Amino acid sequence: NFHLKPEKWWHTLQKSLGLDTDINFEENPEFSEKFWLKGDFEELIRQQFTPELQGFLTERPPAQLEGTNYYLIGYKPKKKMEADEAIWFYRHCLEIVALLQQKKGEALLKLAELEKVKEVKLHD
Repeated sequence: NFHLKPEKWWHTLQKSLGLDTDINFEENPEFSEKFWLKGDFEELIRQQFTPELQGFLTERPPAQLEGTNYYLIGYKPKKKMEADEAIWFYRHCLEIVALLQQKKGEALLKLAELEKVKEVKLHD
């Protein structure tokens, strides 16, 4: 599971106060400063967010992305899109999916499923 959204001033404040952190990439400070990226499986997320994907997102950012199980959701909170913008946004999200598939992004999803199975077994 991961959540990517634009990094705001309050995220920076949270980090400086030690209240919360996100996943940053030392090799790409522009991406790290632009986005607040969080997720359950940091190492796997780091593998999937390749320099190519980071560059794509930095140049053409989505509003927000969430990946969970077998789903990738791209959306613009509190914003109604006109038809032309919605079509562009849909195509943009398809490009992101293609970049994730190049790096076998489904590995994130498979790991999430394994964790669910572990949780169920622990509770039995």
